[in-house]
Amino acid sequence: MAKNGDRVEMLYAFDGISENHELTLSEGDFVTITDADVGEGWFEGQDANGTVGLFPSGYAQVVPDAGFENGTDAITPTQQQDLMGSFAPSQDNAGYQGDDYADDDWEASWGAQAVTPAAVVAPTTQIDRSASQKSTTSVAKVDGDSPKKSGKGGLFGGLFSSFSSTPSEAFVAGESDKVDTSGKPRIILTMTDGLPMWEYSNKHFTCVVSDPQKASKFSGLKSYITYNITPDDTGKTVTRRYKHFDWLLEQLTRKFSTIISIPPLPDKQITGRYEDEFIENRRQQLHTWIARMSLHPVVAESEVFQHFLRSKDSEKAWKDGKRKAESDVAVGGALCSTIAPLEQYRIELADAEATLQLNTQFTKNLDDALKQMTAHGAEYARKCAGPLTREYQRTGQCFGAIANAFALDTRETSIPLTNAIQHTGTTYEEIGNMFHEQSKNDWIPLLDGMNEYKGIVSCFPNILGNNKSGIDKQKEIQKLHLEGKCTSEDVDNAKLRAETLSYAVQAEVNHMQHYRVGDFTEFMRSFTQQQVVFYQNIVAKLQETASLYENLQ
Repeated sequence: MAKNGDRVEMLYAFDGISENHELTLSEGDFVTITDADVGEGWFEGQDANGTVGLFPSGYAQVVPDAGFENGTDAITPTQQQDLMGSFAPSQDNAGYQGDDYADDDWEASWGAQAVTPAAVVAPTTQIDRSASQKSTTSVAKVDGDSPKKSGKGGLFGGLFSSFSSTPSEAFVAGESDKVDTSGKPRIILTMTDGLPMWEYSNKHFTCVVSDPQKASKFSGLKSYITYNITPDDTGKTVTRRYKHFDWLLEQLTRKFSTIISIPPLPDKQITGRYEDEFIENRRQQLHTWIARMSLHPVVAESEVFQHFLRSKDSEKAWKDGKRKAESDVAVGGALCSTIAPLEQYRIELADAEATLQLNTQFTKNLDDALKQMTAHGAEYARKCAGPLTREYQRTGQCFGAIANAFALDTRETSIPLTNAIQHTGTTYEEIGNMFHEQSKNDWIPLLDGMNEYKGIVSCFPNILGNNKSGIDKQKEIQKLHLEGKCTSEDVDNAKLRAETLSYAVQAEVNHMQHYRVGDFTEFMRSFTQQQVVFYQNIVAKLQETASLYENLQ
């Protein structure tokens, strides 16, 4: 337990808000605690420059005076980062000066009072909400049994402390037990049709992102876009900016990405960010992203996600929730400690490895296929809007030139042919215009869906890699047991942890597979139907112009 006067090392960088009396610190900086009782996951401390301010307690680790405290192994800052996972808050946006990152005036946007619209119409999305799994039990918040903790804080009194380089290895080795997660909700796994699944809540909800509005402050010197977010279970709307979504992504990634896919947000853009087409496209992408997150039973019920959706009463309520999320220690390997193991469904090591190999091959093949499809689709959509449009228009112009030449012959027997050829030329120009507009109806929506899944699948190499690291750590512990360096109980605990990790990863893959079937069915149904309508319209136009020649001599 940290106390006043302790010296701590920063595990992560922290970009503090000066007007909130917060320090800005880099990873590896040392701070002396001046007030350890601030509460809500915060310390007050003095940095190397003598500046005093607040910083998240979860971002720092007390530097011990010796390697042992009270007879147990002390956790070094490096080990603590292993336990929590390498998910330090991203600093990628530190230099961004676009509409969403030029200031840190959070409360100006978060303090807006919520409004309840009379009716909110959900924008079109490829996510099939009706496919949401139902359960007769709510998302579990009860304590679940966890693998037994070693009396010395981790397996063998820290035997693996210097060898656990990933969150999953730290979890399997028992080192994550040193992070206190006793007050955190348990993550519940179920076995459905022989497959491990996350437990789904019967209180399912989704969200609508709507009504983007341009706002400004500082007498119009600073502009930004706000979006209304309305969860359908309450109908109460809150207002958020892009940077708030980005903050949520950062926190979800830090907390869950060891075992759960947290896809990226749409890319930032500096130029053209206030154009109507860009604003609407971003709204649709943010809507799809937040709807996707609300479908995940673990993410949707998390405190940070609920805080993002529902915090609106006061500036203090938002700040308290924000600080609580940023100081959460149940992240990475420590998050795995909150998973209730399926002790009644044991899995052999060979079966876990076989399933891992199958999932790795599937996600790799899908990733490759999605990359090919999005590259080809983008190229074809470009051709539709450019070369194909011009080719049909050029064909129509050529027919028009022939008709203009024929128009000099004013004989009655020639006029019908001239008119028919002129009609054909106009028809081909219209077909060219149809190609120019058609990709908005078929290829672009298809590519939006494919790109969303590219983001989802891109997270799985890390997730599956953690699964493999956990299995490898289990093998290492079994080997140490054969060498007489650990007990059978240690091996049993490591095995149960590795099984829990494997089942959690399999549950995440199965969650993706469940929605993939419904999503891709809708993607392909919409695409092929639009293609049918498009080419039927072309056929109808060609049949109309062809009929003009039937009775000509």
